[in-house]
Amino acid sequence: MPADLAAGGFGQFADAKTLQLRNTHFVTRDLDRAQPGDLLFYRQSSEHMPFHSMIYLGESQIAKGAGRYLVYHTGPDAGGPGEIRRPTLDELRHFPEPAWRPLPDNPRFLGVFRWNILRNSS
Repeated sequence: MPADLAAGGFGQFADAKTLQLRNTHFVTRDLDRAQPGDLLFYRQSSEHMPFHSMIYLGESQIAKGAGRYLVYHTGPDAGGPGEIRRPTLDELRHFPEPAWRPLPDNPRFLGVFRWNILRNSS
């Protein structure tokens, strides 16, 4: 709404919890139904940053047959800025820490969400 521009309704930053609750809608817990641009959300037991998100990229447009990819930022850790990672879906499904595996039986994995602006496009 135009009034939001003047009233400060927009900001430069939104955390993962705000993105999930206010800007996306639940699609599935089955990653095989994800579309490029969908978001994966997690809620971990960390008190500092419990909500996390990843972007599903889908198949590589560069390396055909290389798998389906996701991208995420690890967040700051041990005083460092963190890093951007791009694992394949298969790598993430077998991640050493089970809490990060995007599997339906993982209670930390909240599922695949899609931007609200795309609600009627699929």
